[in-house]
Amino acid sequence: PAPCQPLSPPPTEQETAARFEKFAHAFIDVKNLTEAFTYISSVYRNHNPYAAKDGPDAALDVLGPLWDTVTITPLRRTFKGDTGWLNYQTDLFGEVVDRFRLQDGCIIEHWDQGEGYPSA
Repeated sequence: PAPCQPLSPPPTEQETAARFEKFAHAFIDVKNLTEAFTYISSVYRNHNPYAAKDGPDAALDVLGPLWDTVTITPLRRTFKGDTGWLNYQTDLFGEVVDRFRLQDGCIIEHWDQGEGYPSA
């Protein structure tokens, strides 16, 4: 898919949260990577130490071949400020907490190593 284009004017926090919810739904509820990755910026930085490189294409190269076969049980999701968290259980990776930072409506950063879920 084409990478997310920054929105101008920048969306409000509420609008950004709604965009994150659409990403989360596509990514873990229905496992549609094509739709999910329309929210990923071309300057996406993956802070996973095992990521070979940054950018949406590198992430798709890793997830694409296995995402359809992974069983995912969504547990919870939260959005605060410019950051969203997804917590889910998989049969391949165990329990996962992904943290995403958004800017101008697009996901520009991702962390998943040693992440904790934020307290209320």
